Amino acid sequence: MATPVARKPRKAVPATVTAAEAAQAPPAPATAEAGPDTPPPAPAAMMAAATTAQDMLAPAPPSLDEQGIAIGDGLTVGWVHHRMITHLWSYDAVTGVWVWVDGIGWKRLSPVSEHGHSHLCLLATLATDRNLPVDYHEDAAGRIDQLLV
Repeated sequence: MATPVARKPRKAVPATVTAAEAAQAPPAPATAEAGPDTPPPAPAAMMAAATTAQDMLAPAPPSLDEQGIAIGDGLTVGWVHHRMITHLWSYDAVTGVWVWVDGIGWKRLSPVSEHGHSHLCLLATLATDRNLPVDYHEDAAGRIDQLLV
């Protein structure tokens, strides 16, 4: 049987956050009641809140238009073609992943299948990283359930 080893107490580390670290932190939900079904803030608001002197020299992000492809009372079409996913946002729940579709707005990735959800996240990340156009299908709840890159 091994004998317990005495450990030295750890020193407290001050909880200071630099401006660069704050700019890299994901945005906090707007209210305490925000959950996986609550869409994240618009990317323009996230960018404005995290602007630093170094960011001022960077080129401006593309215009993010929130208009969707709507039919009648706000129902969207099933398949949407040739769109760009420009931003990703996730909540602290496994199924709380949203993508910003340029020209459409925030769309939640469907959490119906845990394995399928992981693949949707991977494809959305690839499309964002490589600036690839996507085609996607929305389910009856308006969530992306199929993604073609």
